[in-house]
Amino acid sequence: NSKFNEHCIPQTLFFSQLSGSECSHVLPLSSAETMARLVRMNPWSCYDRLTAAEHLAVLSALVKQSAGYSLLAGKDLLDTETSANLIADYTRD
Repeated sequence: NSKFNEHCIPQTLFFSQLSGSECSHVLPLSSAETMARLVRMNPWSCYDRLTAAEHLAVLSALVKQSAGYSLLAGKDLLDTETSANLIADYTRD
């Protein structure tokens, strides 16, 4: 059963990339690196002068409430139990 939530408060951010390795690796990111990655993913925060400040404020709030990680995804994540356990290990209650 899945349930739709209209609102949520993200506490963990994963920036994933395929590694080609057998096993996945998770590396913690600093707040600055997390912010830099979010900005790269959100071009409006840099290019749209009318809304840039608002976008950056939202991204900054997200970084302050969340822990950022680089997820180097390996072949082990093809197993649903392994991937669920890996994410659970880094998710705060």
